[in-house]
Amino acid sequence: MYNNHKVKDLDELAVIIQSLRSEGKRVAHSHGVFDLLHLGHIRHFEEAKS
Repeated sequence: MYNNHKVKDLDELAVIIQSLRSEGKRVAHSHGVFDLLHLGHIRHFEEAKS
């Protein structure tokens, strides 16, 4: 069976996010296909960063 370390269930994700936020880090969600980067992607990432 293929086991991808990047795929997390909701309970695992909640623990990871809580840990990162306790370190003062921000957590953003991004989805889509980014092999063709365009202005909308850049704006999305800039907004997530701010």
